[in-house]
Amino acid sequence: MASSVLVLAGVLAGLVLVSPPAHAALSVTIYASASTVPEGSTVTFTGRAIDARLGSVVRLQRQRTDGSWVVVASRKLVDTRRYRFSTTPPRGYQKYRVVKPAQLGQPGRVSATKTIKVTWRPAFTLGTVKHQVVDYSTGAVTTTTNGKTTRLSAGFELRRELQRSDGTWALHGRVRVASDQTWRDRFSSRHGQRFRYVAPAYGVSARQGEQLVRRRWALDAHDHRLRRTRSSHRRCVAAR
Repeated sequence: MASSVLVLAGVLAGLVLVSPPAHAALSVTIYASASTVPEGSTVTFTGRAIDARLGSVVRLQRQRTDGSWVVVASRKLVDTRRYRFSTTPPRGYQKYRVVKPAQLGQPGRVSATKTIKVTWRPAFTLGTVKHQVVDYSTGAVTTTTNGKTTRLSAGFELRRELQRSDGTWALHGRVRVASDQTWRDRFSSRHGQRFRYVAPAYGVSARQGEQLVRRRWALDAHDHRLRRTRSSHRRCVAAR
């Protein structure tokens, strides 16, 4: 009988020695209500802090441009261990995560990272356009333009594009937006050419169907004055 008791005690002791730590299953999940939203929209993050102790605090964080993380909001876990955060992310690609710091005798845990793309729509107004004929025989002209934009930061580069004879558009220079949200430009072209300004989306040129401003000018054969024959104003969607 004594031998049986000793054997049983040895088995129980072995079970205690190999049992996993209490926090082995501790983890944090994260879900986002959307992956792409227009600027000004609210994104909701939900998830669970599995096996976290009641009263633990979880924090929603957003990554800064320098790689560091800033706390957006905090919540204390209740009996369901579930959390819910709602926030309005700034424009551009934004990364979020949920962190459960080390507390109440448990180690810290970090969720996976969710990337949210926030799109935005700049507004453009093409102002004065002047042309100076350089060579009547070739139709060469120098064009001076200015314009105003909103929701574009100072230093943002607009692409100046000219239309080729086959209808495609080619880069013909760049112009920077000034601190007062205006731009001024001067470039060489030929009569009959179309030009436009394009706000790149994350460094990629907007598609032709998203062109901003274009005007067509023709050289009058009688008095050699440039006259406007067509204009159109459209907007493009950009993300930054």
